[in-house]
Amino acid sequence: MYEFFRGIVSEIRPPFVTLDVGGIGYRFSVPQSTLTALPHQGEVTLYAHLYVREDQLALYGFSNREERSVFERLISVSGVGPQIGLQIISTFKPEELQEAILKEDFAKIARVKGIGPKLARRIVLELKGLVSELYGPETKTTGEGLPPSHEQALAALQKLGYPRKSAARAIEEATTDGSEDLKTEDLVRAALRIL
Repeated sequence: MYEFFRGIVSEIRPPFVTLDVGGIGYRFSVPQSTLTALPHQGEVTLYAHLYVREDQLALYGFSNREERSVFERLISVSGVGPQIGLQIISTFKPEELQEAILKEDFAKIARVKGIGPKLARRIVLELKGLVSELYGPETKTTGEGLPPSHEQALAALQKLGYPRKSAARAIEEATTDGSEDLKTEDLVRAALRIL
């Protein structure tokens, strides 16, 4: 429903941030990484996720789309609520979580507060297919003249919900400085910063 909110930080009480957007205060639950990234003054953009349940309506904010996407994938796992999702994101950078999932490092994920061995195993097993799909080995070509890493980054961005045309433009913009040899995951990160 909401893509982002842009406004002035009026209050920080971890894990909450209140953003003044046109005179209306919106309270967001945010991960530690977002708290660290917030500037001390000036305008701030938070990428939003509206969490809706029968007895709960809450806003979660992230400093970039990549973290929000990881959060949304995490809370799709049975037993992972938004608070545990925030704990995981506060503990791991997206690439660290990706590595732990691909290597099936249950113990590493189980070190997060609120996660036991059974839930860690479920997170890995439910998300491993998605992570492999998004960041799998760069082996195939598509016949469209794009390097394999570019085509796989394009496919990953489309799976995250971005239109092919916008995703392709972002990848092209991300590689205009001569960094065409970026790996798939680096291309996705660079493109997400532009989208």
